[in-house]
Amino acid sequence: MPSAMVWRIPIAASSLAMVRADSGHASSICMLISSPACHSVRRWTRLSEAVRVTAMSDQSIDLRREIPRVVAGATDSAVRVGRVWVDDGTLCLAIAPLSVVLEVAMASDGGRAYRNEGAYAFAYRAPGGFFSRDQMKHLDRAIVAVAPVLAAAEFDPRRDALATDLTGMPDFPTPYHRDHLRREMALPTETIEAYRRDGHVLVRRALHPDVVRAAEPHLSEALERWWPEGLAPARERADAYARSFTQITDIGQKEPRVAVFSRARRVLAMAAQLMGVDAVRVFCEDWLIKEPGASITPWHQDAAVFPFDAEATITCWIPLGQVGEGQGLLRFARGAQRIGLADIENINDRSEREFTDIIRDHGLPVDDLPPVFPGDVSFHDGRTIHGAYENVGDTPRVVLAIHCFADGATIKTPKTPKMREILDHAAPGAAPGDPAVSERWPRVYGKDDLLPETPTIEVEGDAGDAFELEATNLEDGVPVHLFVSSGQIHRRPIAGARPLAPQGGFVTSGLVQSHGHVSYPHTKEDAVGTEAWMNERRAEYAAIGVLTIRDMGAVDDAICRLVDVPGLPRVHGCGTMILRNADWPFTCTEPDGLVRACAARVEAGARWVKVFADFTDDYRGRENSGFTGTDEVSYPREVLAEAVRIVHGLGARVAAHAFTQAGAEVALAAGVDSIEHGWGLTEELVDRMAEEGVAWAPLVGIATPMWRVAHRDRQPERAAWIEQVMERLARLLPRAEAREVTVLAGTDLFPEVTVADEVAQLIELGLSPAAAVGAASWVARTYLGEPGLEDGAPADLVVFSEDPRRDPTVLLTPTHIFSAGREVVPLVGHVRPSYRTFRQRQEH
Repeated sequence: MPSAMVWRIPIAASSLAMVRADSGHASSICMLISSPACHSVRRWTRLSEAVRVTAMSDQSIDLRREIPRVVAGATDSAVRVGRVWVDDGTLCLAIAPLSVVLEVAMASDGGRAYRNEGAYAFAYRAPGGFFSRDQMKHLDRAIVAVAPVLAAAEFDPRRDALATDLTGMPDFPTPYHRDHLRREMALPTETIEAYRRDGHVLVRRALHPDVVRAAEPHLSEALERWWPEGLAPARERADAYARSFTQITDIGQKEPRVAVFSRARRVLAMAAQLMGVDAVRVFCEDWLIKEPGASITPWHQDAAVFPFDAEATITCWIPLGQVGEGQGLLRFARGAQRIGLADIENINDRSEREFTDIIRDHGLPVDDLPPVFPGDVSFHDGRTIHGAYENVGDTPRVVLAIHCFADGATIKTPKTPKMREILDHAAPGAAPGDPAVSERWPRVYGKDDLLPETPTIEVEGDAGDAFELEATNLEDGVPVHLFVSSGQIHRRPIAGARPLAPQGGFVTSGLVQSHGHVSYPHTKEDAVGTEAWMNERRAEYAAIGVLTIRDMGAVDDAICRLVDVPGLPRVHGCGTMILRNADWPFTCTEPDGLVRACAARVEAGARWVKVFADFTDDYRGRENSGFTGTDEVSYPREVLAEAVRIVHGLGARVAAHAFTQAGAEVALAAGVDSIEHGWGLTEELVDRMAEEGVAWAPLVGIATPMWRVAHRDRQPERAAWIEQVMERLARLLPRAEAREVTVLAGTDLFPEVTVADEVAQLIELGLSPAAAVGAASWVARTYLGEPGLEDGAPADLVVFSEDPRRDPTVLLTPTHIFSAGREVVPLVGHVRPSYRTFRQRQEH
């Protein structure tokens, strides 16, 4: 089916009003409809579709994109606009490399301004001091360029919201997507053994769900373009095979964007590991759409039609969306690969009966694939007898099945007309004994290949200037010579790259907020859970160099659906945090509901599940005792341990909020992956964390505001308890570093406490400067599976003129920030109020 047209429907300007659709997102109204020159009815509703609405002045002008464009043109790119946002009735533009915030208000308000242009008054905030004459000239040119754009849009910052395309179809592939899809993952030995024993295995989270979600709408559009003409509904088709699904083959050979996904080195490397081979070829790429009402897929063996003898064959079965009971899940005859190939080629009612007899005669158990979610991949041997159940649901089951074989196969004598037809089409003229080599059967993976041969797809934000940087890598102190182009880091020289900064600075691969709350302040009455709100908060983080956020609790699971956007931090979401207290605006989860609640977070797309291992009446400062009074362990150890087991089985990790010793003891006994706060830890528990590989986010930066509030509210016991905790942590943190516990820098509160503040507090409590800065950057990125400064990685870069290991306040003043190759303007001095470490506050 040809691609759909996009119609934009303007909305009359008014005060900001969000009309919630099923997705809860806010953006311009976007309605996808079929072109009248094409089919009159779409073949299926795309999994990611939703209607999204926001009010603004003129939907035809996207100010977030148009303003940077006109400023770059007016100044010959001498200055650039980074973030564009509205704050309390003022339009704000972050200008690089001046580190200026240009503020635009209505001139009719009569406020102080640097200059007026038409109906708009322009002022600026510049913490860096005075500008040169050339810089002022560029600033003036930018103002003159922006004013007519605002006038054409009839934009009034007191009234209008900015439209954003972030809630529309996401870009794919971004530099992060490309890096993830090419990055190999070693499978556990038990997974490989299970596959070779049973003939099939399910790998949870083989791909990150956010990558699959970003790719899905683009893949769906490609399927529409290649949808067979005149195809009858599934129930009305002539034979059992046709009634089981619609099959579209080898789109990746025709469309490079599809090939980025269908030739993912990450998946093909897993196939090689399971087969036990060094190189892999693709036999074909099948897109299998089992529409509502489609019947069972009869029993069959994929390798029955292969016109070659191969050392091993495998099928990688990748769902593009959630597939639950009754939606066409697979069924396998366990161990069938050991009995070889049957002389049954066609897939029909007869094959269903004949294979049923074989399964019975050999006493093979039948395994049902459990419900699967985006990112899961099921693998089965080409000789495994398998089929699929009918789809009795109301949505299509869309799956990519990549049929692979070990490189080195040889052509065999075709046994059937179908096998002869396949051979003549793929390798005409090939004779028995010839190598099974063909353009139709490309070699897609080699263990020793330096780089995957996947096409580069240019998406918005990739193209642009190439940059060159010579600086000291903060991770190892070694000078590096880097180039940035097409959103990626390159170690080889790139012609025409312009120097990004003077030599002699310091660079790291982006700061990490390892315990944040993007939808803070956790009030369901506010719009904090909307994509618009969360993306604004992400932009605030990016402006101080935080390019990865491990979100440790949101008002709902919408955060798990945030996609990768160059220029914004990537979010490792946990969805709704789980606790046992009715006073908080979250679901109060009793022990008998813990396992189901944890599973629901992962099914919603969470990479982490956050569970409160303890909770006290003192948590909000309502008591004077500190965390020593009515301490409560939220969940029994055995219940929490079962929840951890389920979450791990679904491919996610568990973080435990634990302020008390009892909470930490239960959490560690249950097998959690990280301890959040951990203010009740002991030396013995720290040693146990080292032995079991449990990370620690101590969140010490919040001690200062907690202590200050305790004094303000005249709670001396609470203040004394905080002082005792800081003394304890000053002993435990050096011990944790010595025993190589992964320490993570998180702040809990933002912008009240920044990552830089947390680093300063960690150093004050005895962590070495290198370990403290690493906890906010490369150590955390490695722990979260984010790439560093290696060749081909997404260009996440934060550059400093001074060494933050000598002075952690340097982290507040980055000179350059790149997020997946997109430049972000640093906001110096405008992010949060002044901060003092705990000892500084006490002395003050």
